[in-house]
Amino acid sequence: MKQIVKPLGVALLLAGCGVAYAAAPQAEASQPTANAAALPICSASDGRIRIPVWEPAVDADGNLSSDPPQQDGQIVYIAIDRAPLDSSCDDTQMFSLARPENIDDPMQGGLAVNIRGNAQSANGACRLHGYYKNEDVEGMHQGWIETYFGAVADVGKITAVAYCLESPIKASVAR
Repeated sequence: MKQIVKPLGVALLLAGCGVAYAAAPQAEASQPTANAAALPICSASDGRIRIPVWEPAVDADGNLSSDPPQQDGQIVYIAIDRAPLDSSCDDTQMFSLARPENIDDPMQGGLAVNIRGNAQSANGACRLHGYYKNEDVEGMHQGWIETYFGAVADVGKITAVAYCLESPIKASVAR
């Protein structure tokens, strides 16, 4: 059985679905992968498909600092640095993070963001960096809406001829 890692607030709401954890402060600066660096930044008049870059901070409770792009089927470059986990940091693991409506009261619901793939252990952290495809998840559970990002299987199809990055990838710093 694959382990699902849930932030504390979501784990309390979805008891039995995952393992609660508390994230440590984020790791030191991270660098974009070679694949991300290979794509140019879109210009104002660019006719290529724009790939959004999403680099949220994650607090000690696993709460995200910003909403992800959420268009069904959209490719997004995600860069998240995570704290060490009790289990392995690998591509089979599902990471679930939260964007609560009210940070002081997670019982009010919000957005649960599930991410799988492009996970690497680096500098004492589990990093989720790479191209992901967004898929809506139907339904709502106790006020929580879910979305899912799965790693793009064939990154070779993301070429500079057809795609460009909407914005540069910033170096993540300890937050």
